[in-house]
Amino acid sequence: MERLYNKSKHIEGMIRAQSFKGDNVTMWISNKGLQTSDEIMSFDELYDIVFDMGLTGSVMAKSHLWRKQLPPLLEKYAGEIARIKGKAGA
Repeated sequence: MERLYNKSKHIEGMIRAQSFKGDNVTMWISNKGLQTSDEIMSFDELYDIVFDMGLTGSVMAKSHLWRKQLPPLLEKYAGEIARIKGKAGA
């Protein structure tokens, strides 16, 4: 996700460094996922990132960790978390 963001947003630095060749720097949705001319992020990768961000935000907002409680969403989505964690370790 960071590579896609940098490629699509930081064109000004490329222009200043004179490494910009005048190509369009765009990001689009393809059948495979989010894509630029050099990078691609699959929909599965995007789902995992958004899921992690949502879960983390929920846990932090409700202060479960500071209250030393197991967040209900961790119980609810334990199978999904294990699936994502298994893919990251593979």
